[in-house]
Amino acid sequence: MSDTLKIVISIIAYIVLAPVVGCIMSGVDRKITARMQGRQGPPILQPLYDVLKLLKKETVVVNHVQVFYLITFLVFVIFTGCLFFGGFDLLMVFFALTTANLFLILAATSSHSPYANMGANREMMQMLAYE
Repeated sequence: MSDTLKIVISIIAYIVLAPVVGCIMSGVDRKITARMQGRQGPPILQPLYDVLKLLKKETVVVNHVQVFYLITFLVFVIFTGCLFFGGFDLLMVFFALTTANLFLILAATSSHSPYANMGANREMMQMLAYE
């Protein structure tokens, strides 16, 4: 196989498998945490059940700018994963991830909620710390 075909296959595999693997890893983490605390814990697929339940709920939009920022955040996160699994420059991957994080912060501050602003401030401080 050519290198280009390998890159395309790895990017498609990332886009398809990342949500599933992420849910399973989160479920295993929750299960291990519960066992360490002496509890049984939720099923391993509980994060998937939570996402499916969330998608069935009614969508409440504070303002349409927030929706734009969140969609842009999602696009940049997917783009970042494609860059990483495509074997591109690691500095470009970090730059794209930081840009995605900025859109998440903008989405939080556009809601005018004091709790969202506190979360945005914490996220910004964390981002500044690792930058």
